[in-house]
Amino acid sequence: MKLKITITGPKVHDVGYRPWLTEKAVDLALRGFEVYNDAEGDLQSVVALVDSDKRRATQFFEFAKAELPPLARIDDIRSEPYDEEIQPLWQSATPGTFVQINKAVPILQEMREDLREVKTNTNLIPEIAENTRPIPEIAEKQDVIIDEIRGLHREMTFDAGWRARIESDIQAIKAKIGIR
Repeated sequence: MKLKITITGPKVHDVGYRPWLTEKAVDLALRGFEVYNDAEGDLQSVVALVDSDKRRATQFFEFAKAELPPLARIDDIRSEPYDEEIQPLWQSATPGTFVQINKAVPILQEMREDLREVKTNTNLIPEIAENTRPIPEIAEKQDVIIDEIRGLHREMTFDAGWRARIESDIQAIKAKIGIR
């Protein structure tokens, strides 16, 4: 069964929707899966293409209707039959890994530099303590932020495993056909 699932709303881009859906596709072991950002008029949209048996495709659609990333704001989720080719799940998940890592690297580099500065300049510690008293808006969103960080960690861990498996499979194929 092939489905095209379209999720529209004022905020469905840059909230982790694609990795969120990819993780569920992996959990359900979908045969084929693609996900990309799009737009419908003034609304953002995320499109997921699913290829699987009827039970798993239906489960995926029910998940997409029932759950969403914490920062997403949606208006509509709909499904329709789809007749075109859909990439194998592993093939579409691999580039997503690098996209997420590329988003995290600058943040991690900045954090590393901040930590280096704190280590070398211990006079900053009282100033940091004074300037980091909880801001009410941040304190209210703390759980959402922690969930996002955990989600990024899961994505990066999952993607590293997939990458290792793909590399191992490539080496096995090369060995079988005599390519170094």
